Amino acid sequence: MTLQDFEAFTNQKGFSRIGCIAYGTEGDYPVLIQYLTSSQWRITFTANIAQPVALQSRMAVLFPKRTVSKILCKPDSVAFTLCFHGENPLELYQYALSIVMSALSASGVVPLTFCPFCGQDGCDSLCVVQDRYAPVHETCASRAYPPAVLPNESAAPSSGNLITGLIGAVLGLLVGCLPQFALNLVSGYSLAALYLLPALFAFGGYKLFRGSDSSIGRTLCVVLSILFAPCVTILCAVASIMNSMGFSMNASFALLPIGLEDVQFATAVALELFYSFLFSVVGCIVGWKVFLSVRHIPTETFRAHLATLRRYSDTRYQQAQPSYKESPSHEEENF
Repeated sequence: MTLQDFEAFTNQKGFSRIGCIAYGTEGDYPVLIQYLTSSQWRITFTANIAQPVALQSRMAVLFPKRTVSKILCKPDSVAFTLCFHGENPLELYQYALSIVMSALSASGVVPLTFCPFCGQDGCDSLCVVQDRYAPVHETCASRAYPPAVLPNESAAPSSGNLITGLIGAVLGLLVGCLPQFALNLVSGYSLAALYLLPALFAFGGYKLFRGSDSSIGRTLCVVLSILFAPCVTILCAVASIMNSMGFSMNASFALLPIGLEDVQFATAVALELFYSFLFSVVGCIVGWKVFLSVRHIPTETFRAHLATLRRYSDTRYQQAQPSYKESPSHEEENF
């Protein structure tokens, strides 16, 4: 099944479509359909579900595993992946729709009426919100999403500078290795968990020095952190020699090759090198997630979301009666 088949299906159903996403209504329930692959669609019904666990169990029994997978029910939606094996898209969708409607009715599910932005009833529009098509207040959606067109290109946020970011990453590596070096210098021992710090400080330094928000910058942070791991190990071995023998740093560096001829010392250094690499990898993963992950929805996504805004009068959707769920606090109680 191709995107052209998906487009033909949405036209038959009278749904609107943006790229691989289609949205519309089925009775009292807004529906969002995502084209995942040529054999899988992700379908989400927005509803007020008082007992999501019970509904998920009911649907798992009603649906054949060959047809539907990854059923997920939440207090405000039910989603599942529809799997095609050569069936007619419209016929299989209608079959799944009949089961969903039957399960919703049997579980006492009612339409969702509160706005996800303000938590109040009295919605007047439908709009794609995160992973579902939901009732909203037009004013709330307009405030939550930026204008469809930026006033000018200079208003777009700066993407940062790769060079300054890398300088920050190198400085972060140097600062991050100091605790481990100091511990070896004072006690002659190391703490494996401290090998996390160079990588974490590298990612933190990259962000602090406003590094470029690109995959190249992040990848270079990872490479620098991994390459720096043996350097940290060598510094710790030198610090250990300084602690045990009382030599200066230059003399300890000179004695390091001789010390590595000792099997016990060489084994200890090899073990430290392993820990250094291991925790550097962990540090890179944590640093990537904590410091460099994108924590905002890109403006283009907001533009696409705002483009899905439709007033009730422009759709076949009829405003449902206010449900018992009138504020976000009630939503939290259902969890």
